[in-house]
Amino acid sequence: MISEDEPELDLMIGDSQKDLGIEPNTETPRMWESSDIWIRNQDDGKLYPIHQNPTYQNGNGLNYVYVRVRNLGCQTSSGADTVSLNWAKANTALNWPEHWDGSLVVRGVTMGGYIGEVNIPSLEPGEETVVKIPWNVPNPDDYSGINENPWHFCLIAKVNSIDDPLSSPETSNPNIMVRNNNNLAWKNVSIVEIDPDNTLDGSLSEKITVAVGVTNPLSSQENYDFEFFAETNESGKTIYDEADLSIDMDSVFYSAWAAGGNQNNGLTNYAVNQKQLVTANNAILSDVELQAQSYATLSLTFNFLVKELTDKRHFKYHLIQKNSSTGEVIGGETFYIQKKNRESFSAIAQQSPSNIDNTSITLTAEQIFEAAIYNWYDSDGNLIYSGQNFEVTPDITKIYKLEVIAEKDGFKDYTDIVVQGIPIEIKSLSPNPATQNVQVNYHVASDSSSYLILTDLSNAQSNNYILNSNASELTIDLSNFQAGTYAITLVSNGNVIESKNLIKN
Repeated sequence: MISEDEPELDLMIGDSQKDLGIEPNTETPRMWESSDIWIRNQDDGKLYPIHQNPTYQNGNGLNYVYVRVRNLGCQTSSGADTVSLNWAKANTALNWPEHWDGSLVVRGVTMGGYIGEVNIPSLEPGEETVVKIPWNVPNPDDYSGINENPWHFCLIAKVNSIDDPLSSPETSNPNIMVRNNNNLAWKNVSIVEIDPDNTLDGSLSEKITVAVGVTNPLSSQENYDFEFFAETNESGKTIYDEADLSIDMDSVFYSAWAAGGNQNNGLTNYAVNQKQLVTANNAILSDVELQAQSYATLSLTFNFLVKELTDKRHFKYHLIQKNSSTGEVIGGETFYIQKKNRESFSAIAQQSPSNIDNTSITLTAEQIFEAAIYNWYDSDGNLIYSGQNFEVTPDITKIYKLEVIAEKDGFKDYTDIVVQGIPIEIKSLSPNPATQNVQVNYHVASDSSSYLILTDLSNAQSNNYILNSNASELTIDLSNFQAGTYAITLVSNGNVIESKNLIKN
């Protein structure tokens, strides 16, 4: 018990703006969104307390981390207290301390480490300060062998004080450890800034995609649920209403999801099996069966749809990892998506015959007069071609989908085009009447089993002629046939399609 002669010191780093310093913190739903930790690319964080993604350019990874410390107690701090800082590669399951102290290595790359420690100046009761810790971030190229997309960092800040020790012991789960201690705080927030005027070098994916690590930190196989949802009570459209939000799994994660039965809610296949499109809020990848100590990654991509655009500029999106059987929150990541307005465009598809017989059709995407990607999908959503012009041979009427993606910011538009199927038929008999030979012009499906039956109508005797489904004509020698009337019948895949009469002179 602390006496009046020894008033209590209580130094705090806030978990959110709702955090009053009460232990445990029951007001903050997601412990990795500390408002008292922020990164700046320049030494200006006290003037601009706005979080940025750390940068690494031209071999220079110097950034600055700022931490706000408050004195909630009744005692003036000594000035000998410190704030220490550790980093970990962004992940939804970060064991303490091995993910944060440099001891975890994945594919030869260190996944965390110690940044540094600075003194906290003496704080009177109710007073606060902001301390700065320089940080040379790792080279992102070091992680391209694990995931080539932009992949940011988690931070844990800790107040070290003899007069204000931890209220609860450290635990392997930071979600519990940070919630129980107000002198610990955690930041796992990625900024996705979608700017059509951004002229920095980098691929489209570097502007609209962000990666996150996914781990089973336990020594035994475990099943996890991964929940994806928009910020509660966010005004305007949610991100998945205004954009295509896709989730790309690496091979480790996809195998783990398949092992658990490919269970999901609010998701649908997107072009390839390892990529899913979010179609509803509270989307879930369920019962992902991760092996002990396994390390996987997910990548989230945000493509805004020009037909759905509003004036809304800021969106917040969440990813949380939970134990499937107990529901325990293991960790998560928050994404702040910042969109800038741009000129609109439309996906327009046209079609024209590719040859004189109209047996193939050329689909053409109208240019949008800026660098763009043109993708074509079949009616099942499978990506079948990338390019502005696409030739098809439609045996039946089909609907194709054109996707146009602007390369500078990933904004996109879709349109459907209906291509009428070319009938399966005998197109002509030439000449008719015929003396020596007759040329049969036909069209059958390219993957069909088809043949012609030549029948003498006077005696019902017949001959069969197998058709090349990739050809369009067949010549029949009539020199050994008697004069009379014959029927030429087309059979495809066991079905009689049609019959035409032929006169043999």
